[in-house]
Amino acid sequence: MFRIVNLAITMTVKIERKKRFKGFVPKGSKHCYKCNRILPLTSFGKNSASKDGHMSECKECRLRAKRQYYHKHPQRARNEKKRYRQNNLEQVREKNRQWVRDNPEKVKAQRLAYYLTHHKSKNKTKHHGKAINRRSKCEICDSTVNLQNHHFNYDKPLDVHTYCASCHKFIHVIIDKLEKNPHNAELVYLLFGDI
Repeated sequence: MFRIVNLAITMTVKIERKKRFKGFVPKGSKHCYKCNRILPLTSFGKNSASKDGHMSECKECRLRAKRQYYHKHPQRARNEKKRYRQNNLEQVREKNRQWVRDNPEKVKAQRLAYYLTHHKSKNKTKHHGKAINRRSKCEICDSTVNLQNHHFNYDKPLDVHTYCASCHKFIHVIIDKLEKNPHNAELVYLLFGDI
């Protein structure tokens, strides 16, 4: 009974969302039923089952839904990711190799930072004996789960910031938007200071 009621509520919400939009969609664009915006087709993922070959929700809404699912069911999401990796091991390895080839400066910074923090050697004096200050919690939300390190500048491999996975993704979204529109530099400075 509960499932039927829940399904009826979901259907009602979807119908209301579709009712809200009444307008003309220009060619090469599509309406996202979740955020109720008209976006270019490049903002929608591929879906061979639909008439126009694209998903009905935009990539941003899809990503938001995936994040909510991950936070709601973290163990299930980890198991799915692990199962995918086991079933597609060669593809995952090739994708990782390609990333290493495409990002040599990031790889160099990560390896140098790892070396300086895990090995005691003469090379440490080249960097004035500094070691990376690894933090035990996210600098934004104070989470202690799934921590990742981030370099804002790969020329400074010891300048490392620690964030949880969701905050780290958020930072990359902000940086991508800054690269697309340099006028957002003031916003980034307010959020992160001098990068």
